[in-house]
Amino acid sequence: MKKIFFLLLFTLSALGIYSATYTDNFEDGNIDGWAEETYLSLDANGDISITTADKHGGTYAMKINLTATTSGYDYAPVWDVPVVTGDSVQASAWLKWTGDGLGLRIYGAWHDSGHLFNASAGGISTYVNGDWTQQSYSFGGVAPVDGFFRLQIRVYGTTVPAVGYVDDVSVTVTTSTGVQDVPNIAAARALGNGAQVRINGPVVATVGKNGLNASANRNQFYIQDSTGALMVDDQPFTAARTYAIGDSITGIVGTLELYYDTIEIHPNEAWPAPTTGVVPTPRVLTGTETWEQIASQLIYVDGVTITGTGNWTADNEYYFLTPSPFIVKMVRIEDASQWVAKPIPTGSFALAGIATIYQSNVQIQPRLYPDDLNPVITPPTKANTWSLY
Repeated sequence: MKKIFFLLLFTLSALGIYSATYTDNFEDGNIDGWAEETYLSLDANGDISITTADKHGGTYAMKINLTATTSGYDYAPVWDVPVVTGDSVQASAWLKWTGDGLGLRIYGAWHDSGHLFNASAGGISTYVNGDWTQQSYSFGGVAPVDGFFRLQIRVYGTTVPAVGYVDDVSVTVTTSTGVQDVPNIAAARALGNGAQVRINGPVVATVGKNGLNASANRNQFYIQDSTGALMVDDQPFTAARTYAIGDSITGIVGTLELYYDTIEIHPNEAWPAPTTGVVPTPRVLTGTETWEQIASQLIYVDGVTITGTGNWTADNEYYFLTPSPFIVKMVRIEDASQWVAKPIPTGSFALAGIATIYQSNVQIQPRLYPDDLNPVITPPTKANTWSLY
């Protein structure tokens, strides 16, 4: 197995964060750094080569020629990058697909020092099926063992022949050597996937333990301050404490994980006892916001009409008819929401709830009934102004 890595960047900040970036743009005419192993290769269903016929930039690109199909997917060659326990990884690649089927996407997995699979790192759920498109992804979680991160280009084709192209691939590995003190949630979010943080400012619970999705049994809840919000995911119950809506917590410590499009915080130690806090006023949306601006926050949407009549049912989505187009696409009713089995309003209504995202669709998840239905909201003079709710 040939492994040739091009180390482009190695930095050390005063915060104790090291990063190394590996890349392959195929400009030497070879697939350097890629490992075409028998059980992952396209040998039985196609071939891989270097081409000058089509590329994103420069002279060369990798060409994937799919000549036969299988159930599921095939792999292009994979790239193993060294990691140590606790490292986080971000990767990107330019992809192009000319054929039927879903196309190409990037995926990742953690492997041990012997290159044996340890755990999935997830990947992008959408596919490139057309002209050159860049996929970039911060892989969820951190390296569970010393070993390697394996970047995969997954190939999904249903009709052959089909041809895919890959170019300008990069993998960035980040190592954090300790907990970083930050003043608020926005500063924590800015550090990104894999950062260990202590949020010194107070945060307030907007959803209590398993207050939305109880069936997941992951001790999930949401916290917010005047700068942003985070979902807490604490399956092992490391925080060792249950919080309710309105609880204020100061000095929480945890590791950030980008799980698909949501930044979560996973407690690293027992969290402090709460004091009585003030739940922030739901953010009144105009519809022009981005997901990052409202992620995991308590939000308010007016003038809503939906698909659906009768009673709200658990684990179901109700798509917006109005407002449209709008950043929020649907109402999601989780099993622990107080809205379950309550009547769906006829006509237009307003609602408050938590902003979540699934498969790139932004949702609003109401918590309390009837409090979150047609609440009286005074639009704040700026986002996330604090008031009684």
